[in-house]
Amino acid sequence: MVTLYCQVTYQTEIFLDKNKEYVVAEHQELLGASNCSFVAGLFPPLPEESSKSSKFSSICSRFKQQLQSLLETLSVTEPHYIRCVKPNNLLKPSIFENSNILARLRFLGGLWRPLGLVVPDILQESHSVNL
Repeated sequence: MVTLYCQVTYQTEIFLDKNKEYVVAEHQELLGASNCSFVAGLFPPLPEESSKSSKFSSICSRFKQQLQSLLETLSVTEPHYIRCVKPNNLLKPSIFENSNILARLRFLGGLWRPLGLVVPDILQESHSVNL
């Protein structure tokens, strides 16, 4: 079982059994040649070395290759982003509902990262940016 910070749980016991089917090369080529860019993007051509080294490619092995590629891409990036949290359900300024803010930060994974601030500081400080 894998549990993520945002209260999502994945059951992994039967993952291999459910995904050991082989990817049929003809299906891969057909879907990769789709006129729909979204569908074609889901089925990129197999790398030459993997198509020569193994006649069959399981869904799990393809998934593993895709995860490895994603990790390689992410490892060379320096992401910068701003995460906004709605301070209240009334949608009015200067009203801070601490329990809602805390719940949203937990759901977004904002409390597990080293932020340099402790939770009370986050809940007491507010900054606004006028664009």
